[in-house]
Amino acid sequence: MPIARYVNFEIPSEHPYANQPELWDCTIQPPPLADPDDPHRLSRSHLQKIELGKSSGSCKVAFVTRLHRSTVLQEFWCASYEESQVYLNLAAHPDTVNFKEQLTRIDYVDDTGKDRHTLMDAHLLLRNSEEVLVSVKYDEKARRPSYLEEIRQIAEQCSSEIADRIVVASRYHFHPVYRECARLIHENGGAKVGHGSGGIIRPRAE
Repeated sequence: MPIARYVNFEIPSEHPYANQPELWDCTIQPPPLADPDDPHRLSRSHLQKIELGKSSGSCKVAFVTRLHRSTVLQEFWCASYEESQVYLNLAAHPDTVNFKEQLTRIDYVDDTGKDRHTLMDAHLLLRNSEEVLVSVKYDEKARRPSYLEEIRQIAEQCSSEIADRIVVASRYHFHPVYRECARLIHENGGAKVGHGSGGIIRPRAE
């Protein structure tokens, strides 16, 4: 858990993570409970449309899911198809508590001594309270030694108060059987192991 905080609010006793107060002290907290009077109300992404994507050709879709059967529907914006598929697999993972897209910036110094920064594609909270930053790339770049070395150098300069570790992922980092299970979970609104989850990929409304 990167940052120690003190929870200054009451955690709902019926929340699925009510017995894990350490999760509520993290940079990202567990998702709120769904409103029983409006269970399909959508919790919008924190991103603004202008922030999404690096080019006019970016694939802009919204991934909508419920990370637990009792929590609110959440919207995640994806700048590429690859991001949408990685997010789908992260959401289906039983260790995932919550995640936010394009939330966390890391400042670092490159090989030439120049000050730079990068915005990580996802900030992930796991059930063991570990916080993981995810760089999403298409498979070729995600396995490229030069890029992995670049991420290693960034990770070395990333404060432990920001995250516990950084990983690089494409959709192919997930086993084919797992990818198929994640697809079925989100297409059929089924339940992931230990949790309930249903999600869809849909075009981002203008």
